[in-house]
Amino acid sequence: MLHQNHTQLKHSTLGVISSILAIAAGFAYVLMILGVGVLLEINQDELNKKTLAVIVIGLFFIGSILMNLSGIGLVIAGLIQKKRRKLFAIIGLVLNAIVLVSLVLFLCVILVCGKQNAVEFDLGTISGSTYENKYFGLTITIPSGWEVQKRETAKMLRRKGRKVLAGDNKKLKATLKNGESTCLNLLTILRYPLGSSVKFNPGFYCTAEKMTFLSGIKTGEDFFLYSKKLIQQTQVRDKYKFKKDIYSELIDGKRFDIMEVERTGGSVLIQQKWYVCIIKKHALFFMLVYSSDEELLALKEIVDSIKFK
Repeated sequence: MLHQNHTQLKHSTLGVISSILAIAAGFAYVLMILGVGVLLEINQDELNKKTLAVIVIGLFFIGSILMNLSGIGLVIAGLIQKKRRKLFAIIGLVLNAIVLVSLVLFLCVILVCGKQNAVEFDLGTISGSTYENKYFGLTITIPSGWEVQKRETAKMLRRKGRKVLAGDNKKLKATLKNGESTCLNLLTILRYPLGSSVKFNPGFYCTAEKMTFLSGIKTGEDFFLYSKKLIQQTQVRDKYKFKKDIYSELIDGKRFDIMEVERTGGSVLIQQKWYVCIIKKHALFFMLVYSSDEELLALKEIVDSIKFK
Protein backbone atom coordinates (compact mmCIF):
# COMPACT_ATOMS: atom_id res chain seq x y z
CA MET A 1 0.00 0.00 0.00
CA LEU A 2 2.85 2.33 0.87
CA HIS A 3 4.56 1.35 -2.38
CA GLN A 4 1.44 2.21 -4.37
CA ASN A 5 1.16 5.62 -2.70
CA HIS A 6 4.80 6.34 -3.49
CA THR A 7 4.44 5.43 -7.16
CA GLN A 8 1.33 7.58 -7.48
CA LEU A 9 3.18 10.71 -6.30
CA LYS A 10 3.87 13.19 -9.06
CA HIS A 11 7.32 14.59 -9.83
CA SER A 12 7.99 17.99 -8.35
CA THR A 13 7.36 20.62 -11.00
CA LEU A 14 9.69 22.93 -9.12
CA GLY A 15 12.42 20.30 -9.26
CA VAL A 16 11.95 19.87 -13.02
CA ILE A 17 12.14 23.62 -13.60
CA SER A 18 15.27 23.92 -11.40
CA SER A 19 16.97 21.18 -13.45
CA ILE A 20 16.11 22.98 -16.70
CA LEU A 21 17.41 26.27 -15.28
CA ALA A 22 20.67 24.58 -14.21
CA ILE A 23 21.23 23.20 -17.73
CA ALA A 24 20.41 26.59 -19.27
CA ALA A 25 22.77 28.35 -16.85
CA GLY A 26 25.49 25.84 -17.74
CA PHE A 27 25.10 26.61 -21.46
CA ALA A 28 25.16 30.33 -20.67
CA TYR A 29 28.42 29.91 -18.74
CA VAL A 30 29.97 28.02 -21.65
CA LEU A 31 28.91 30.76 -24.08
CA MET A 32 30.29 33.37 -21.68
CA ILE A 33 33.67 31.61 -21.56
CA LEU A 34 33.73 31.39 -25.37
CA GLY A 35 32.84 35.08 -25.48
CA VAL A 36 35.81 35.91 -23.24
CA GLY A 37 38.05 34.04 -25.70
CA VAL A 38 36.61 36.04 -28.60
CA LEU A 39 37.03 39.27 -26.62
CA LEU A 40 40.73 38.59 -26.11
CA GLU A 41 41.17 38.17 -29.87
CA ILE A 42 39.51 41.48 -30.75
CA ASN A 43 42.06 44.19 -31.46
CA GLN A 44 42.13 47.22 -29.20
CA ASP A 45 41.35 49.56 -32.08
CA GLU A 46 38.07 47.74 -32.92
CA LEU A 47 36.29 49.64 -30.17
CA ASN A 48 32.72 49.00 -31.37
CA LYS A 49 33.25 45.23 -31.58
CA LYS A 50 34.98 45.16 -28.20
CA THR A 51 32.20 47.15 -26.53
CA LEU A 52 29.53 44.89 -28.05
CA ALA A 53 31.41 41.78 -26.90
CA VAL A 54 31.67 43.12 -23.34
CA ILE A 55 27.92 43.89 -23.28
CA VAL A 56 27.00 40.43 -24.58
CA ILE A 57 29.32 38.67 -22.10
CA GLY A 58 27.90 40.79 -19.28
CA LEU A 59 24.32 39.88 -20.24
CA PHE A 60 25.19 36.17 -20.37
CA PHE A 61 26.88 36.43 -16.99
CA ILE A 62 23.96 38.23 -15.32
CA GLY A 63 21.42 35.93 -16.97
CA SER A 64 23.25 32.76 -15.95
CA ILE A 65 23.66 33.97 -12.37
CA LEU A 66 19.93 34.74 -12.15
CA MET A 67 19.03 31.33 -13.60
CA ASN A 68 21.43 29.61 -11.21
CA LEU A 69 20.12 31.41 -8.13
CA SER A 70 16.52 30.89 -9.25
CA GLY A 71 17.24 27.22 -9.77
CA ILE A 72 18.67 26.88 -6.27
CA GLY A 73 15.62 28.64 -4.83
CA LEU A 74 13.29 26.26 -6.68
CA VAL A 75 15.36 23.29 -5.51
CA ILE A 76 14.84 24.28 -1.90
CA ALA A 77 11.13 24.73 -2.51
CA GLY A 78 10.97 21.39 -4.31
CA LEU A 79 12.69 19.54 -1.50
CA ILE A 80 10.30 20.82 1.15
CA GLN A 81 7.26 20.42 -1.07
CA LYS A 82 4.95 17.72 0.30
CA LYS A 83 3.34 14.89 -1.65
CA ARG A 84 5.82 15.22 -4.53
CA ARG A 85 8.65 12.96 -5.61
CA LYS A 86 12.06 14.47 -4.84
CA LEU A 87 14.03 12.99 -7.76
CA PHE A 88 14.11 16.07 -9.99
CA ALA A 89 14.59 18.35 -7.01
CA ILE A 90 17.72 16.35 -6.08
CA ILE A 91 18.91 16.36 -9.72
CA GLY A 92 18.32 20.12 -9.85
CA LEU A 93 20.30 20.56 -6.63
CA VAL A 94 23.26 18.59 -7.99
CA LEU A 95 23.23 20.35 -11.39
CA ASN A 96 22.91 23.84 -9.91
CA ALA A 97 25.69 23.10 -7.41
CA ILE A 98 27.99 21.82 -10.18
CA VAL A 99 27.34 24.87 -12.36
CA LEU A 100 27.81 27.32 -9.49
CA VAL A 101 31.01 25.65 -8.21
CA SER A 102 32.37 25.55 -11.79
CA LEU A 103 31.77 29.27 -12.15
CA VAL A 104 33.51 30.02 -8.84
CA LEU A 105 36.51 27.86 -9.84
CA PHE A 106 36.66 29.55 -13.27
CA LEU A 107 36.67 33.01 -11.68
CA CYS A 108 39.36 31.91 -9.20
CA VAL A 109 41.56 30.62 -12.04
CA ILE A 110 41.10 33.89 -13.95
CA LEU A 111 42.05 35.92 -10.85
CA VAL A 112 45.10 33.77 -10.05
CA CYS A 113 46.36 33.77 -13.64
CA GLY A 114 45.72 37.50 -13.86
CA LYS A 115 47.81 38.16 -10.76
CA GLN A 116 50.63 35.91 -12.00
CA ASN A 117 50.71 37.61 -15.40
CA ALA A 118 50.01 41.13 -14.18
CA VAL A 119 53.46 42.51 -14.87
CA GLU A 120 52.75 46.16 -15.56
CA PHE A 121 54.39 47.88 -18.48
CA ASP A 122 57.38 49.91 -17.37
CA LEU A 123 59.92 52.08 -19.13
CA GLY A 124 62.77 50.34 -17.36
CA THR A 125 65.44 51.40 -14.90
CA ILE A 126 69.19 51.93 -15.00
CA SER A 127 71.44 50.62 -12.26
CA GLY A 128 75.14 51.28 -12.78
CA SER A 129 75.87 50.26 -16.36
CA THR A 130 72.81 48.02 -16.79
CA TYR A 131 69.40 48.93 -18.18
CA GLU A 132 66.63 46.57 -17.06
CA ASN A 133 63.03 46.28 -18.25
CA LYS A 134 60.97 43.76 -16.25
CA TYR A 135 58.00 43.85 -18.62
CA PHE A 136 60.06 42.50 -21.52
CA GLY A 137 62.49 40.61 -19.26
CA LEU A 138 65.24 42.62 -20.92
CA THR A 139 68.69 43.79 -19.82
CA ILE A 140 71.18 45.87 -21.83
CA THR A 141 74.74 46.72 -20.85
CA ILE A 142 75.65 50.38 -21.38
CA PRO A 143 79.22 50.79 -22.66
CA SER A 144 81.61 52.79 -20.52
CA GLY A 145 81.80 56.42 -21.58
CA TRP A 146 78.57 56.40 -23.62
CA GLU A 147 75.89 58.96 -22.81
CA VAL A 148 72.41 57.88 -21.72
CA GLN A 149 69.88 60.48 -22.84
CA LYS A 150 67.01 61.61 -20.66
CA ARG A 151 63.63 60.49 -21.92
CA GLU A 152 62.54 64.11 -22.35
CA THR A 153 65.54 64.67 -24.64
CA ALA A 154 64.83 61.51 -26.61
CA LYS A 155 61.19 62.54 -26.98
CA MET A 156 62.24 65.96 -28.26
CA LEU A 157 64.56 64.37 -30.84
CA ARG A 158 61.77 62.07 -32.07
CA ARG A 159 59.39 64.99 -32.45
CA LYS A 160 61.94 66.90 -34.52
CA GLY A 161 62.44 63.83 -36.66
CA ARG A 162 58.70 63.43 -37.22
CA LYS A 163 58.43 67.09 -38.17
CA VAL A 164 61.12 66.68 -40.81
CA LEU A 165 59.48 63.50 -42.14
CA ALA A 166 55.96 64.90 -42.38
CA GLY A 167 56.77 68.29 -43.86
CA ASP A 168 53.51 69.86 -45.10
CA ASN A 169 51.67 66.52 -45.37
CA LYS A 170 48.78 67.02 -42.90
CA LYS A 171 47.58 63.42 -43.11
CA LEU A 172 51.06 62.11 -42.38
CA LYS A 173 51.43 64.60 -39.55
CA ALA A 174 48.25 63.21 -37.97
CA THR A 175 49.45 59.62 -38.42
CA LEU A 176 52.82 60.35 -36.83
CA LYS A 177 51.20 62.31 -34.02
CA ASN A 178 48.95 59.35 -33.20
CA GLY A 179 52.11 57.29 -32.91
CA GLU A 180 53.39 59.53 -30.11
CA SER A 181 51.05 57.91 -27.60
CA THR A 182 51.87 54.36 -28.68
CA CYS A 183 55.64 54.59 -29.29
CA LEU A 184 57.51 54.71 -25.98
CA ASN A 185 61.18 55.48 -25.59
CA LEU A 186 62.93 52.94 -23.38
CA LEU A 187 66.61 53.75 -23.83
CA THR A 188 68.71 56.12 -25.93
CA ILE A 189 72.52 55.94 -25.80
CA LEU A 190 74.87 58.25 -27.74
CA ARG A 191 78.62 57.81 -28.13
CA TYR A 192 79.26 61.47 -27.30
CA PRO A 193 77.33 64.10 -25.35
CA LEU A 194 74.55 65.71 -27.37
CA GLY A 195 75.89 68.71 -29.30
CA SER A 196 79.53 67.56 -29.28
CA SER A 197 81.76 68.89 -32.06
CA VAL A 198 82.22 65.57 -33.87
CA LYS A 199 81.69 64.50 -37.47
CA PHE A 200 79.02 62.00 -36.44
CA ASN A 201 77.54 60.83 -33.16
CA PRO A 202 76.56 57.12 -33.33
CA GLY A 203 73.69 55.96 -31.19
CA PHE A 204 71.66 53.03 -29.94
CA TYR A 205 67.89 53.54 -29.67
CA CYS A 206 65.43 51.22 -27.98
CA THR A 207 61.68 51.81 -28.19
CA ALA A 208 58.48 49.83 -27.77
CA GLU A 209 55.43 50.50 -29.90
CA LYS A 210 51.98 49.25 -28.91
CA MET A 211 50.17 47.46 -31.70
CA THR A 212 46.95 49.34 -30.82
CA PHE A 213 46.43 50.87 -34.26
CA LEU A 214 48.52 48.33 -36.17
CA SER A 215 46.41 45.20 -35.76
CA GLY A 216 47.67 43.63 -38.97
CA ILE A 217 51.29 43.57 -37.81
CA LYS A 218 52.22 40.14 -36.49
CA THR A 219 55.96 39.99 -37.22
CA GLY A 220 58.94 42.28 -37.47
CA GLU A 221 58.80 41.94 -41.26
CA ASP A 222 55.20 43.23 -41.22
CA PHE A 223 56.39 46.18 -39.14
CA PHE A 224 59.15 46.99 -41.64
CA LEU A 225 56.82 46.79 -44.64
CA TYR A 226 54.48 49.23 -42.90
CA SER A 227 57.45 51.51 -42.09
CA LYS A 228 58.56 51.46 -45.73
CA LYS A 229 55.11 52.55 -46.89
CA LEU A 230 55.14 55.32 -44.31
CA ILE A 231 58.56 56.56 -45.44
CA GLN A 232 57.38 56.62 -49.07
CA GLN A 233 54.81 59.24 -48.03
CA THR A 234 57.39 61.58 -46.52
CA GLN A 235 59.11 64.55 -48.14
CA VAL A 236 62.53 62.94 -47.53
CA ARG A 237 61.71 59.60 -49.18
CA ASP A 238 64.42 60.10 -51.80
CA LYS A 239 67.04 60.25 -49.04
CA TYR A 240 66.26 56.71 -47.84
CA LYS A 241 67.65 53.59 -49.44
CA PHE A 242 66.93 50.06 -48.28
CA LYS A 243 70.17 48.17 -48.70
CA LYS A 244 69.03 44.55 -48.75
CA ASP A 245 66.08 42.25 -48.16
CA ILE A 246 64.73 41.83 -44.64
CA TYR A 247 66.48 39.05 -42.76
CA SER A 248 66.53 37.75 -39.19
CA GLU A 249 68.95 36.99 -36.36
CA LEU A 250 68.64 35.56 -32.87
CA ILE A 251 69.31 37.83 -29.91
CA ASP A 252 69.65 35.67 -26.81
CA GLY A 253 67.26 33.13 -28.31
CA LYS A 254 64.64 35.59 -29.58
CA ARG A 255 64.13 36.02 -33.31
CA PHE A 256 64.48 39.62 -34.48
CA ASP A 257 63.74 40.69 -38.03
CA ILE A 258 66.33 43.14 -39.37
CA MET A 259 66.28 45.82 -42.04
CA GLU A 260 69.29 47.90 -43.08
CA VAL A 261 68.75 51.48 -44.23
CA GLU A 262 70.95 54.21 -45.70
CA ARG A 263 70.05 57.84 -45.32
CA THR A 264 71.88 60.86 -46.66
CA GLY A 265 72.34 63.66 -44.16
CA GLY A 266 74.46 66.54 -45.37
CA SER A 267 77.94 65.30 -46.23
CA VAL A 268 77.52 62.13 -44.13
CA LEU A 269 75.99 58.86 -45.31
CA ILE A 270 74.05 57.68 -42.28
CA GLN A 271 73.69 53.93 -41.85
CA GLN A 272 70.86 52.44 -39.81
CA LYS A 273 70.20 48.90 -38.71
CA TRP A 274 66.70 48.21 -37.42
CA TYR A 275 65.81 45.21 -35.24
CA VAL A 276 62.17 44.34 -34.41
CA CYS A 277 60.53 41.54 -32.44
CA ILE A 278 56.82 41.43 -31.55
CA ILE A 279 56.57 40.73 -27.80
CA LYS A 280 53.41 41.03 -25.69
CA LYS A 281 51.60 42.95 -28.45
CA HIS A 282 54.43 45.47 -28.63
CA ALA A 283 57.03 45.96 -31.34
CA LEU A 284 60.31 45.95 -29.42
CA PHE A 285 62.59 48.03 -31.63
CA PHE A 286 66.37 48.49 -31.57
CA MET A 287 68.01 50.93 -33.97
CA LEU A 288 71.73 51.28 -34.55
CA VAL A 289 72.75 54.57 -36.17
CA TYR A 290 76.34 54.86 -37.46
CA SER A 291 78.53 56.16 -40.25
CA SER A 292 81.45 53.71 -40.26
CA ASP A 293 82.25 50.03 -39.74
CA GLU A 294 84.12 50.92 -36.54
CA GLU A 295 81.02 52.57 -35.10
CA LEU A 296 78.92 49.56 -36.15
CA LEU A 297 81.25 47.19 -34.28
CA ALA A 298 80.90 49.30 -31.13
CA LEU A 299 77.11 49.26 -31.45
CA LYS A 300 77.11 45.51 -32.09
CA GLU A 301 78.73 45.07 -28.68
CA ILE A 302 75.62 46.65 -27.15
CA VAL A 303 73.40 44.24 -29.13
CA ASP A 304 75.54 41.30 -28.00
CA SER A 305 75.05 42.35 -24.38
CA ILE A 306 71.25 42.11 -24.63
CA LYS A 307 69.75 39.35 -22.49
CA PHE A 308 66.18 38.10 -22.05
CA LYS A 309 64.90 36.32 -18.97
